[in-house]
This record gives sequence, structure tokens and C-alpha cells, in this order.
Amino acid sequence: MVIVPTCGLASKAGRVRRKFLLTAATAALVPVMALTAMDAVADDSVKVAVIAPLAGAFAVSGQDVLNGAKLAAEEINAAGGIKSLGGRKLELLVGDAGQSPETAVTTARRVLNQKPVAAIGSWYSSLTLAATQIAERSRIPWVTGSVADDITNRGFKYVYKISAGSEASAQGLIDAIKLVGADSYRLALLGDNNAANTSIQAFIKTKVDPSSIVSEQTWTPPLSDATPVVNGILRSKPDIIYLGATSTSDQALVLKQLAAQGNTAPIVMGASSAANPTFRDAVGSQGMEGVIVATGVSFPGKGAEDINQKYVESTKQAFMDCEALTGYVNIYVVAQALEQAGKADPAAVKQALDDMDIQNFHVFEALPGGARMKFDETGLRENNAVEILQWQGGQPRVIAPADVATAEVKKKL
Repeated sequence: MVIVPTCGLASKAGRVRRKFLLTAATAALVPVMALTAMDAVADDSVKVAVIAPLAGAFAVSGQDVLNGAKLAAEEINAAGGIKSLGGRKLELLVGDAGQSPETAVTTARRVLNQKPVAAIGSWYSSLTLAATQIAERSRIPWVTGSVADDITNRGFKYVYKISAGSEASAQGLIDAIKLVGADSYRLALLGDNNAANTSIQAFIKTKVDPSSIVSEQTWTPPLSDATPVVNGILRSKPDIIYLGATSTSDQALVLKQLAAQGNTAPIVMGASSAANPTFRDAVGSQGMEGVIVATGVSFPGKGAEDINQKYVESTKQAFMDCEALTGYVNIYVVAQALEQAGKADPAAVKQALDDMDIQNFHVFEALPGGARMKFDETGLRENNAVEILQWQGGQPRVIAPADVATAEVKKKL
């Protein structure tokens, strides 16, 4: 596989479906070489864009998206490439979405001008909302794991989302708060102003007693000093703290400041980046123990053990996180669309995504809601579900839903 960095940082009627199925026999994965070993790719390789934040506040998450995408492309190429295209290999065109919508738009424009058959990214919802406008105008299908509902609620025909949305994620947070075991509580809300986070907090407010919300703190990432927002939260003496930041560095700053000021309230986090292995170094296993994470972006649980192991061996990270699994699955979605399309053409890939109904495919068993990949008329994956994780023993464990759970909740630690 060749990875090429760039120089820059639906309507229902339009989605008539021709269903196709894959069996478990066709889904076997093959061993993969380390991510640093690049296969030679012929001149007729199939280009897929990977646009993720590789610098700035969201770089940790973006790099993991890229690592997952690279692992998937290595596997697919090692298994013989896209078979319906005579074994053509995947070539990743990598672009840095940065940390602002303006940068994401500029990068998307430059990368998509290189004529990939599809794109994946950009992780942070505000970046995805911006960059997918370019994909829509360019008529290049874009597969994402970002959460914000507006990504697939705009009537776009070229955007596909494998994650649960903001409203579903917010309901997952309500469920996670209930897991703490309190019938009544004083709830503090704090987080950044990313599109997904603001919509999630708005939904939470509609589902809890307004009098239970005792403090709200919001900032624009990156956060330089967590002291003011933590002071504002702890002055309200909360029973439960909801932390909705997207940037790993911001989350770590807040968590460390909460610990430094002696916080004892349970912490529920609402961003999938809260399940990143970086936290073991930044905050420590003890500081993360018991933290609950509700995420619309899937974390590797039951059924994804071998995928996690390959990722760990390839990257030397402690475990595969939501970001890496997103990049990994998104590349497989594009690859299966190419197999069905039988041609390296964005319009054909789009049609294959519209028609996709893949079942019993091992890679997709890593997602909650059944081993099935099918998109509704808006481009949202059907039967997706929010996962609830809890940090136990130095890493996140899936505690819900049952089909991917690997542990039970620990209420007292």
C-alpha cells in the first residue's frame, strides 16, 4: 500500500436499493504486516482519501483514524486487493483536516481534486460538516464515523455515517448516568462547543429535571487552562459530572484538574475520544478508573478481539480505540462498495453504498446492532447503537449493549 500525503493541510428516491449479501466464508481476514511496511502499488491503484485532523487539538484522534485506515488497507491489499477490479490495490490519499472548519474545507478541496473514488473522515463533527460540503459538490462519496445528526440530516446524497447520532448518544448518556445508581442528583455539564457536543447537551437538558443541572461550562478548543472551568463546576458541588470535550488534550487537562482539586463525583464522558489509550499516560490508570464513557462511535468489544490484537501488534498501542476502529471499518465499507460496483468510479461506488446490505461479515461484527451494514435513505447506518464503556483495570471495557459487552458495570471502585 502506498500512502500519499497531500500538500495541504439524499433523497429517498435517489437511493433505490439492490441488496447484496456476503457470507462469513468470504469475510475471513488475513495476516497483516506492520503499518510501517508499505506494499508497492501499481499505477492503476484505487485512490481513497483519508482526511483527518493530524495536527492541532484533535491530532491524537485523527492519527488513530489514520492508523485504523492503514491497517484495513494493508489487510485488503495483502488479501489480493479489490477482486472485482482484477486485484487492484488501495492507495490512501492522506490530508490533514487541522482543527478548524476552514482548514478542513481547504484540505478536502485539494485532496478530492486528486479524484479519489471515495473519502473517509474527518472525525471531529464540525470538521466533517464542513469538509463533506466539498465532497457533495464533487460528487464523491464520503463515509464517516462522526456523530452530529446534521451530517446526515442535510439532504446530502454522498455522505454515509456508520455511527449513532447526537440524539442517540445523548440518550446513551442518560442511560450511563442511571448506571451510576442515583435516583436524584446534582448534574454539572462541561464541554467544548463542537457541533456534536452542543447538540448532545441540548438533548440532555430535555431529558433531566432542569433543577438538577447545577452548573454549565463551555469553551472553544483547545483549552489552555482547565482551572477556570473546573472551579466553576466544583463550586456547584455536583453529584455527577458530564464531560463532553472532544480534544484528548482538553479532556486530560480537565480530568487532571478535577483530581487535583479532590473531586469525588462520578464522571460520565460523552466523547468517543475519552476511550483513547493516551489517557493512561496523561491521567494515569488510577485517575481513569471507573470513568464511564457513552459513545455513538463503536469501541472494539466482543467480536473484535482479533482486530484489536492486530492493531496492537501493528501500532504498539495498548489497545484499539473508537477512532482507530472507525478508520478501519470505513475503509472496509469503501472496499466492499468497490467490490460490488466492479469499477473504480465515484458514481458506481455511491450506488453500491445506496444498495449495500452486507450480512455476516466479520469486520462489521465489531459494531453493535448486528453484523450488518446497510444505510437508510439519509445515509445513516441502520440498527446502529450507542456503546457504554467503563475504564476498568487501565483500559475501557464495553458494558452495554449486550451483543458487544465484555464486562459488567462496577458501581463502587
